[in-house]
Amino acid sequence: MRPLVTVVIPAHNPGRYVEPCIRSLVRQSMPKTRFEVVFVDDGSTDGTGARLDKLARDQANVRVVHIPASGGPGRPRNVGLEAALGEYVQFLDADDELAPRALERLARMALANDSDIVLGKFASETMTRRQDLFTRNRGATTLADTPQLADASMGPTKLFRAALLREHEITFPEGWRQMEDQLFTLRAYLAARVISILGDEPCYFFNKREDEGHISAELVDPASHVAHLREILDEIDKGVPDDELRRRLIARFYRVEVLTRIADSQFLAAPPAYQAELFAALGELARERFGTGVHEGLGAFARIRSRLLQEGDLADLVSLGQRAEGFTVDARVSKASWTNGRLGVEFRATLSRGIDNRPLTLVERHGTLLLDPAVAEDLIGPVDVSDELGQIRAQVSLVDRGTALEWIVPGGAGLSLRPAGDPDDEIRLPTLVGFVEVDPQRVGPGEQPLDDGAWDVLIRWSGLGIQATGLLRFPRRAREADRPPISPALLGKPVRWIVPRAGADGVVRISIGGSDRAPAHIADAERRVLRDGSGLAVALPIATDRSGILAPATLRLKGAPGTFDLPASFNGSVGTLVVATGNVRGQGVIPPGRYELTGHLGDGSAPGIAVGAALVRADGRIAFLAVRRDSLLTRVRSRISWTGRSLTETARTRALARFRRMPPWAKDLVRAVYGRLRA
Repeated sequence: MRPLVTVVIPAHNPGRYVEPCIRSLVRQSMPKTRFEVVFVDDGSTDGTGARLDKLARDQANVRVVHIPASGGPGRPRNVGLEAALGEYVQFLDADDELAPRALERLARMALANDSDIVLGKFASETMTRRQDLFTRNRGATTLADTPQLADASMGPTKLFRAALLREHEITFPEGWRQMEDQLFTLRAYLAARVISILGDEPCYFFNKREDEGHISAELVDPASHVAHLREILDEIDKGVPDDELRRRLIARFYRVEVLTRIADSQFLAAPPAYQAELFAALGELARERFGTGVHEGLGAFARIRSRLLQEGDLADLVSLGQRAEGFTVDARVSKASWTNGRLGVEFRATLSRGIDNRPLTLVERHGTLLLDPAVAEDLIGPVDVSDELGQIRAQVSLVDRGTALEWIVPGGAGLSLRPAGDPDDEIRLPTLVGFVEVDPQRVGPGEQPLDDGAWDVLIRWSGLGIQATGLLRFPRRAREADRPPISPALLGKPVRWIVPRAGADGVVRISIGGSDRAPAHIADAERRVLRDGSGLAVALPIATDRSGILAPATLRLKGAPGTFDLPASFNGSVGTLVVATGNVRGQGVIPPGRYELTGHLGDGSAPGIAVGAALVRADGRIAFLAVRRDSLLTRVRSRISWTGRSLTETARTRALARFRRMPPWAKDLVRAVYGRLRA
């Protein structure tokens, strides 16, 4: 039977890095009769050929084609495409991986929508591409309808209908060249009638190799880079009749393949002769192919670089790069709390530059906002950014520290222009003031729970021609407090620990998992005795998402007389975890004395959380020591307060959902008002 999918993998000396790729193919959920794997050994000399031949002998759906070393991935990919028997072709690099359900989900999406191309959500340890494309599944779109396809995903590691590629004679340029994958993908995008996007689970993992440093440090050859970029621009001019789409595509390649090339640390550290050669080649191309319309549509910093490039001023361009190198986002938690199992976080984010992390500031003159004069005023004069401020955005994501998988989380932010010092001073500090809601049980368009592991909170800044990122941090006063900056939580079915922690550098890290992720520290002052004597119940500052019994537990008493375990339960009550036992008298003889109490999920083998100290009396009754007791009135107030917070957060969640459905102009208005109110 003809396979539905062929996976084509070029392999040139991948060494041990091919093993994760192989494992990911063997563990695919799609039946092996429905897909084949074609490895194209591109003249490997490290034993890869023999390793792949053995794999083909062991796996009936694996074939290996051996070719002489070609000097680039284009030739082996074309050979694999020629050999493919599947209706669809998925390209995969030999040192990357597919998720276990990737082929099954991608093929299902393709068949359901008669797709020509299917993009699967990816995770990357080597790239910082935004994940905006994958905030929802899209059954059918086109490049004209979704032009951000070109902004976010121009690589070939997608599922393509084989007939589309063959009918339009879309192949990879061969030999060593730059942007061969972008030219291939662009041609496929332009030819496709239906492009589908699978965003509710990851499909492709770009892995980082330990030996990759020297490759990433290579400088592009100026002449060949410009020649290959001309070829792409010719393809756009020839194949894109829509004026707006053509302008947007041209602007994309100008930003990414021209302006970024003369702004990054690689260029600034290059020898002066190389800088001059690349600058001259790109300047000639810029003056020839990138007109005023493209230049004027750029953000402030990109616009400055474009002007210096087109005017041929290399010295000033290098000076600008040295002044503006290394933009990062400095984002700090203002307030955070749990409600109904969701973590609401208010934050402030500013933009910093240079090795000393100086904040980027603006200057207000006669009602006009100008870029910090120290950045570029001596190079090109004052830079008015008044009209760009409404376009500044903050995007918040959770990023798995193990796999680099990223999920965008719902939230909103407005721009505040605070005085940088004296209120009467003209210097303003642009600050994004935002709120984000993290629901560990529902992320992404599939609303699935976050995977177990450690997650960072990443803030992306876009605006003023700058794309910058930074990790969310706790302010110093929160890190130095006696209690955790954010309370832990026990959520879900089955329950899992959600433990926000502060790293040594203040970075917010959210640890998620089973019993081994139990919080190590509980604020002593926030424990509350609900019941002691013949039975025990103590409330801990740990958030929950429901009432009633959450999980069976063990209450362990450890003291000089010995260690004793009592059956217990973890319960939810007004959003707080309660460790409770039944009647402890008659559970067996526990010698009188002082004991430290810990609560453990399950049978007691899991790490425990501190519950407090207690005294066992001679009659078997237990009394908590130095733990606050709540009166009935206090408990009623707590319930009223919790109910009020719950209603407020529910209303805020609904408002965020409505905000995401608004047209862009309405979103800009809301952001502006929000920023002023929170300033």
